Amino acid sequence: MANLDDALPDPNSQGFDSSSCGTLYGVGVGPGDPQLLTLKALNILKKVDFVFAPAVDLDTPGRAESILNAVDDSIKIKRLKMSIDQDALASYSQNSILIADILKSNSDVAIITLGDPNLYSSFNSYYVCLKELIPELTVVTIPGIMAFQDLAARTNTMLADNDDKLYLVSCVNEIDFALDLLKESGTSLIIYKGGKYVLQIKNAAMRNNRIQNAVIGNHLGLEDESYMKLSEFELESASYLATVIIPSTKQ
Repeated sequence: MANLDDALPDPNSQGFDSSSCGTLYGVGVGPGDPQLLTLKALNILKKVDFVFAPAVDLDTPGRAESILNAVDDSIKIKRLKMSIDQDALASYSQNSILIADILKSNSDVAIITLGDPNLYSSFNSYYVCLKELIPELTVVTIPGIMAFQDLAARTNTMLADNDDKLYLVSCVNEIDFALDLLKESGTSLIIYKGGKYVLQIKNAAMRNNRIQNAVIGNHLGLEDESYMKLSEFELESASYLATVIIPSTKQ
């Protein structure tokens, strides 16, 4: 892996011309299984000048990088330090300044992300920061398969049909609002980032007679992956990236 600093153009260069600015790509690489990386995503990643991947530790590849390496390890990837605490905004801002300099040198840049770049991904923060730095920046997003789609396929879970409602919610710090949705008839509920609430989710599904077809998946596509009926999940918590599907009672 090359260092980020090696990619930077001369910081003292002047006379930026917006017509010479590169394109920013947000590329979804899927939930974990390398076979779910799309051909379109791979083709973009082969042609851009720089590919960046988020990483909690700069010495260790993150999940998105590992997926791409499993498909084509010839693509050079540069890691972006990703913070998941109060320093997250600062890390996005600092990384964006460096990426903006690269884009201004007429280089195309791709930032890869788990799942889809337009939904619950770190790419959104980079999009906001980079558009502030380069308002005229051209941005293209390449959709990716999401974990709930992979989990539904693995477990033959039908998500919605006809007039069913489908809710996809993120529950990092709160779960009550999501559990209230289980009281609505004709609704399917997908819960992201609610691993620490899995026992509450399971109990609520039981109270509302929604447990029969509910499923949970952890680390899909990785060596320690697991997926099963929610009723069979015995632990009090699951991973941060766990996915829970509670389908409509009509499914």
